[in-house]
Amino acid sequence: MSSSCEYTLLKKKVNTILKNKDFSVENIYNCENVLDHVFRILTHFSDKTKTEIINECNNAFVYYIEFVKQLRDNDNIEIQFTEVDINTFIFNKIFKDIKVKV
Repeated sequence: MSSSCEYTLLKKKVNTILKNKDFSVENIYNCENVLDHVFRILTHFSDKTKTEIINECNNAFVYYIEFVKQLRDNDNIEIQFTEVDINTFIFNKIFKDIKVKV
């Protein structure tokens, strides 16, 4: 199975999970955007295999869920996080050890 086919299946799974957990349309859209960026950046600029790229996209999804869940659980705190903050957190976790292909 090609990585783009696996990635399409992953996006469908992510969409279904987020809908079932009552995430907002905005959260679903933002999560899918994060996954798109991770997939494209790793595909074009890393030396990772197709399987590793899909695994990193899966990791990005898990990080997104954890971050948003923590915000939901602590909705009485005064700190406000933007999507940029969430994306920065996720990108830092995913891209910190990336080896750029030449």
